[in-house]
Amino acid sequence: MVARRMPLSAAIAAYSIFITSCATAPPRPSPAQASAPAQPTPGEQGQPVQRETKFKKGARTTVGVLTDLPGIGALKIGPNKRTGFDNDLVLWLSTKIGFEPRYIDVTIVEREPALITEPLLADAIFAAFSITDDRKGRIDFAGPYLINKQGVMVRAKETRILTISDLETKTLCAPRGSTSLRELQARKLKVTEEESVEQCIENLKNETVDGVSTDQLLLYGRAEKDSSLRVLPKLTFGYYENYGIGLPKNSGADCKLLTEHIKEFIKSGAWEDFFIQNFPKLATEADEYKPKPDALEKCSS
Repeated sequence: MVARRMPLSAAIAAYSIFITSCATAPPRPSPAQASAPAQPTPGEQGQPVQRETKFKKGARTTVGVLTDLPGIGALKIGPNKRTGFDNDLVLWLSTKIGFEPRYIDVTIVEREPALITEPLLADAIFAAFSITDDRKGRIDFAGPYLINKQGVMVRAKETRILTISDLETKTLCAPRGSTSLRELQARKLKVTEEESVEQCIENLKNETVDGVSTDQLLLYGRAEKDSSLRVLPKLTFGYYENYGIGLPKNSGADCKLLTEHIKEFIKSGAWEDFFIQNFPKLATEADEYKPKPDALEKCSS
């Protein structure tokens, strides 16, 4: 779980009041000063103030990752070992660029706030983060580095669900704050929300829901570890999900740097190595999940 920090706004406000109460009144401006136009501050002329780069040699860069999704992002508590495609990408980039990753754990619902709420908890999020036009209004993305589509997980002995129409009489579970949840709601399907995919899976195993629906790769990764569950291979729907590295708004320099390295990552063969390592049962279908390196997102300047 992400460690919560006390907001700075209250302390800053109190400090400002204290300083104001102790200070003498400032001198009144001269007529010339009063009539002089105010000098523009950075960002007032339509150019957003760009954030300082966090991805450079020797930098200690805070990255948010998942802990409960085998194949994508998982953490083994005892040996404190992180596994999954997203974590493999973090290590590959850190080797290429030379930064030191400092990990924080996030849930699906915590990804965006970690990049928006000041003081920011993360410099970047590597956590099955789908690039959407709505999210691009609030944060930046580098990528995509992985393509996915929404699928359905059921109990291994389930035989009643074969097609999308079969879902109309069933109850599904999806993680709160996900594009998967919005897709199910748009289709008017009966759906419950949970904080994480893992909690949805527990509900499925306890038979309080009939299926879990989220990005298919997340489900495959989880089913690899539990024979009581299975993913319906031919039941996919919705838009393709393009996973990107989430960045705070106005991170143009970092976005461009990471995008260039993602291109190299895809072209070098490392992408295939990590995909097959994390999703061995999908080795023959890897190209369906691989982005085109020359069709990545355009970064803002």
